[in-house]
Amino acid sequence: MKPEIYYGGDFSVDLSQVKAIKKDYDTKTIIFEFKTRAEYGVNPFTEMEEMILVCETPVSTVPFASSDLLHAYYDEVVVAWKEYLKENA
Repeated sequence: MKPEIYYGGDFSVDLSQVKAIKKDYDTKTIIFEFKTRAEYGVNPFTEMEEMILVCETPVSTVPFASSDLLHAYYDEVVVAWKEYLKENA
């Protein structure tokens, strides 16, 4: 998938790497979970090539000052993510 960068307020996110989007009402944050990528490397103990799943930033959070802002940005980024998934299916 080609990267699709979403810009919203003070944050940006690559929609092609998003696995899930959630919101936390208590802390007024949007939580992004990102996909892992597979790399192959040689295990030094067995000298066999193995797949290793790597994710530099598995979770990222974006805090907001109010619940209204949280809901507005959450709704907006979810719509953008769904449109991206539909276009790149």
